Formats: sequence, C-alpha cells, structure tokens
Amino acid sequence: AHLVRLRARESRPREAIDDFWGVRYFDAHGRSLLGSIPASERDKLPANALAVLQQLALWLPADGRLVWQIAELANALGDVRTAANLLEGCVSEWGMTGPILRQRRTQLRQAAEALGRTTTPSDAHRQQHDSHRGIAAKSPRPLVRKFDVRQLPPIRADQSNPLPWLLLTETTLDPAFRPKFPEHVEQLDGKRIQITGFMQPIDETLELSRFLLIEYPIGCWFCETPDPTGIVLVELPSGHSVELRRGLVQIEGVLRLNRREPEDFLYTIREAKIGVVD
Repeated sequence: AHLVRLRARESRPREAIDDFWGVRYFDAHGRSLLGSIPASERDKLPANALAVLQQLALWLPADGRLVWQIAELANALGDVRTAANLLEGCVSEWGMTGPILRQRRTQLRQAAEALGRTTTPSDAHRQQHDSHRGIAAKSPRPLVRKFDVRQLPPIRADQSNPLPWLLLTETTLDPAFRPKFPEHVEQLDGKRIQITGFMQPIDETLELSRFLLIEYPIGCWFCETPDPTGIVLVELPSGHSVELRRGLVQIEGVLRLNRREPEDFLYTIREAKIGVVD
C-alpha cells in the first residue's frame, strides 16, 4: 500500500524515473550500487528478497521499475543474462527512457554478450551446466507474459512490420508438435517483418548464408537452449553470406510459418537483410 501511495504522488513520467521507492541505487557515474556490493554484503540480503520483489511485480504488473529492481538483484546474485533480459524488457515493453536505465541496459547487454563468447562446450562444461542456470524465482510466472498486440501498429503489406519475441513465444505446441500460432503472427505469415536478436551458427562455419536467431546470447547450448518458440531460422538471399556477428543485430525479411513439419523450425525469415541496432 505504501508503494502504491508513493507512485500516486509522483509528478514525473514513470518511464523516465531512475530510482525505486525514492531510493537511488546508482552512484554519480551511473554505476549500479546494488550490483557492485561485495559478496559479504550480498549475503545479508533477505532469503526471500527475490520472492518479495516478484510478489510486488505480480501486484503491479505495469510497473517497469520493479522489473528493473529485479534485474539489479539478479545481477547482484551473479545472473547477468537474466538481468540483461529484464532490462531489455524495461525499454522494449515498458517504454522506459531514463538515461541511467539505458546506460545499465547497455552495460549488462555487453556483459551478457561477453559470457556468450564461448567455444563449443566440453564434457566438463556440460557436467557443470547446473552451476549457471540463473536465479530461481518462487513462481515461474513473475510477470505478466501475454503480449498486448494493441501496442503494435496495423500490419501492412508495403513495409516491414515489428515482430516482438514475446509474441512469438505465445505459440503453443500440442503433443504431436502441431503449432498454434497467435493470430497476429498468423497474419504476418508471408509479409516482411523486422526483429532483433543474436546470431547463433548452425555449424562451425563463421561465414553464414543461414543461421539461427535467438532473443538473447547464450554461453552453453546444452543448458540454455531456447524453447522451439524462441528460435528463428534466418536465410539470406541466394548467393549471399555474412560473417558471424557477436552483438545484437536487426533482421528484416519475409516471415514463413511452419505448420506441418515437426522436424523443422517453427519460423523462418527468408530473403533476410542484416542491420545494426541503436
């Protein structure tokens, strides 16, 4: 109740605020104080700190700053990838524009990308995969996950249409691997779309004419493999290839949905072009 009253008294736009509950968690240079505290101090955090934040996020599902705080807690506990994922959502799904938030988003994105620059995992690496699965939440549904398609512009045939990952992951699969795509995704079949993500090579070749696109970089394909709904096959035009890029890329091309072949990928982007992301 106290948090709700504080929010009601705020005069600044909520997406531009860089603090939580009136307490700033960053120094004068924009560095996260929570993420930089020594291990001895992190150990003093209440055992239910994550669960409490998660409960608040359930009560206030439109409050992006709670998501930001969960991200900083994840980073403090050593789960950089989850922290980067959540901050990406603060910008792309909650529309938060604060300069410190965007600086932290860049910092954690770069840290997550650095973790993803690993070679093919060895047997020893596979055996140790349980040690870096990330933070465990009290509930598997800490946030509202259904995407509101009203946030998207009307689908047009004469230009590229945005395709959010959260919308793709709403695809469901029955026991026979038959997909049921969200209606908006169905309407994008055969149209030009635009999506951002990270390149994942299919084999050992670094000069690619086709590759997988995933939402976030991963370090171990054995323990962090995305669900089938979180992988997109990207195919460049015939005769074209591109060198593997480690950073976030923007893909534009024609979306094709796979409704019948269980051994193939659910989504393919053909005649793809690769661009940079701001």
